Amino acid sequence: MVERHLAKVDVAGPTPVSRLSPQKRKEVSITKEITRLEKSAVKLSVIVPKDEVCAFYDKSLEEVARDIQIKGFRKGKAPKSLIEQKFRSVLREQITNELISKTIIDLINAEDFPKDAAPLNYMDPQIEGEPKIDLETDLHFAITYDVAPQLENIKYEGLEVTVDYAEITDEDIERELEEVRDRNSIVIDRDESSPVQKGDIVTLDFCELDADGSEKSNTKREDFTFTAGSEATYYKFDEDVLGLKTGEEKIFDKTMPKHLTDNENEGNTIKFKVKIKSIKEKKLPELDDELAQDVDEKYNTLDDLKAGIKKKLTAELEDTMRGKKISALLDAVCEANPFDVPESMIRTELYMRISQFVPDMREAAALIDSESDFVKRMRPEIELNIKKALIMQKVSADFPVTVDEEEIEKEIELLAERINSSVDEVKRYHAEEAPRAELTAAIKNRKLNEIVLAKNTVKDGNKVSFLEIAP
Repeated sequence: MVERHLAKVDVAGPTPVSRLSPQKRKEVSITKEITRLEKSAVKLSVIVPKDEVCAFYDKSLEEVARDIQIKGFRKGKAPKSLIEQKFRSVLREQITNELISKTIIDLINAEDFPKDAAPLNYMDPQIEGEPKIDLETDLHFAITYDVAPQLENIKYEGLEVTVDYAEITDEDIERELEEVRDRNSIVIDRDESSPVQKGDIVTLDFCELDADGSEKSNTKREDFTFTAGSEATYYKFDEDVLGLKTGEEKIFDKTMPKHLTDNENEGNTIKFKVKIKSIKEKKLPELDDELAQDVDEKYNTLDDLKAGIKKKLTAELEDTMRGKKISALLDAVCEANPFDVPESMIRTELYMRISQFVPDMREAAALIDSESDFVKRMRPEIELNIKKALIMQKVSADFPVTVDEEEIEKEIELLAERINSSVDEVKRYHAEEAPRAELTAAIKNRKLNEIVLAKNTVKDGNKVSFLEIAP
């Protein structure tokens, strides 16, 4: 789609007699043409009339002449013709860029410029080709840039989705109780004759071995500590060290799991050598009233502790379920209302993610442009997340929500209870500007979510376990 506009621009500065008719100074028209492109982008084609090109060039040349000193002339007194002769190429390039920048800003800021064609980011516009001033002709140039997606017709109500659900069971409470016991355990050294068992805290040295049995120096690790059976190690050699005693060594082969971040070792069989340095066991406290009182003074009995755990898990489940319901609804909105996401928004998010593990800016940018499988896998998720965020922005615009002091106070009380802290301590923390703004945004976001939930229908799907909902 192409839109044609004429913008009247009053030529600034004195009109050079050598360039314009001696009759009178007149208005000149800059022609702009807006072409809608894919991916929420536009192309702005512009024609600057020769008269304005000449006027702008002469004015810029006068400004440059005031600051230039050429041998044989006092500063600012050299003839413009001489300056133009000596610096023609540089001047033409510099003044072309200045004229294009000024013209773009004037056009976009003009009252008649379509608001939906304004750049999403003023640093984003790309100039096509290499336009240059020619004082005998009009200046033609074009820029492309992204614009904000138009969501006026997006419908986000009257939808129906199905979401799996869960309930808090005795098993969930018992599992949490075991974690409470683990956090309140004491660690003691095992007897040297006692072998490694699941749950023991093991400290060992390890390294990879070459085919000839020599150690690979770059893989050596000393005093590595982990919990046997947790499978929290990269090499996952939990089962391989069970039964070993302090001081014992073992050489074994290990086939590395697939889907590692380290593609070099993925699926390969590696030879290891380990040496046990120490073995410690955890002594778990009894599940009784004393443990409950140790956890928090507000609990008098074990039943009190169980009730507190159930309340905590229920709140966590409700928060997680709300998020899943909103996500499912937004998925449905995106499916029912397809729209383009600006490429610049996708690239910005890609860069933010990649730069977390590729700190060099040029390498990160090159990775985005490489269209590797890694980038291709991330793109759909990123695009969908951006769409969901844009839809929620529209909800926020359609239903502005506010947060008052009473709501903040209530949220602080709930937060204090959830993190097992005092209200005063949480209040002091959120007295600072940044934490308070973050808390306010969270409350607003929850209120917007409730608006979306109220305008749609969410049916229960399959009943699943708590861990499947909130792993």
